[in-house]
Amino acid sequence: MTVLFVINSGKISNPYVETLMAGLSKLNVECTASIDEWWNHVENYDIIHFQWPEIIFSWKHIDNKDLERMESQLKKAKSIGKKIILTCHNLKPHLKQNQDMIPLYKLIYSYCDAFIHMGEYSFNLLQKEYPQAQHFIIPHHLYDAIYKFDKNKYECQTQLALPHDKINVLCFGQFRTDEERNLILALRKRTEMNKVNFVTPGFFRHRLICRRPLESISRIAHYIKYRMQGINFINRVLDEKESEMYFCACDIVLIQRLSILNSGNLPMGFGAGCVVVGPNIGNVGNILTKTKNPTFNPNDIDSVVSAIEHAVKLSTTGKGKDNKEYALSNWNSLKISQQLREVYSFMMK
Repeated sequence: MTVLFVINSGKISNPYVETLMAGLSKLNVECTASIDEWWNHVENYDIIHFQWPEIIFSWKHIDNKDLERMESQLKKAKSIGKKIILTCHNLKPHLKQNQDMIPLYKLIYSYCDAFIHMGEYSFNLLQKEYPQAQHFIIPHHLYDAIYKFDKNKYECQTQLALPHDKINVLCFGQFRTDEERNLILALRKRTEMNKVNFVTPGFFRHRLICRRPLESISRIAHYIKYRMQGINFINRVLDEKESEMYFCACDIVLIQRLSILNSGNLPMGFGAGCVVVGPNIGNVGNILTKTKNPTFNPNDIDSVVSAIEHAVKLSTTGKGKDNKEYALSNWNSLKISQQLREVYSFMMK
């Protein structure tokens, strides 16, 4: 069985595909990650597995000619019996500048033989919209081949210059919108959060100098503004060692997204033995509710405060340890790879 993951490399900043490919290889599934192979050698593969549609065109703007080219290739793949599968990471592009990709999403969806969902929300939604396809739920796997989350909490806090006398709440990953940044700024002002330290390494991650002078000025101004407000952040992508340290240093992981379907921070937070708090929307809300972790209404700051307060209490009762045991049992890479291989085999029959 040969599988083509349509991304430009197995080793992108998000390790989702890289770790899945490693697990599948152990199960004798031959995997390749390439966009060039999609355009030029699609006949060499049994299964074409899409992840993020935007990556096919390098996250750049597309036009009707790009869509026509894509549909032509999809038709070719279907005509020679290739199975087209898509993992539903998100229902639409994350970033405002990528909204022209929505027709690309719909195009790929219309040709899919199967969808992989990470939870019940997208499963129920897209099963109704695309009944011609098969739909499967396979949770987001742990990155247990990369992160062991076995570092000493006190030592990690010391190395990262985090306080030992406060509840450290990690907001991991790059903040995508001003609304997400404003949420943390608002939470820091609440008296109920006096004993909480919000850890935000990706709060403002932008190249400060760009081609548009006015945009550069705006970015520099925001950079200075946030620094003066006492926000600590790192204006680059963290390496694996640093990422692991941040999770090990904290008691709670707050998924700061106000609009979301899935989040890799959820299984990472579980794997690190943290209580996880997130918006009660998408698959994230379903999973957190099912596992009895706090959720909040993303449009209600009081709801967010209440959820964090609940998480602080849970962190003293062993809930983080329960989360870790649940994740290791249900979301380990081997188990998730086996589930994906079973889907491949089913679709090949």
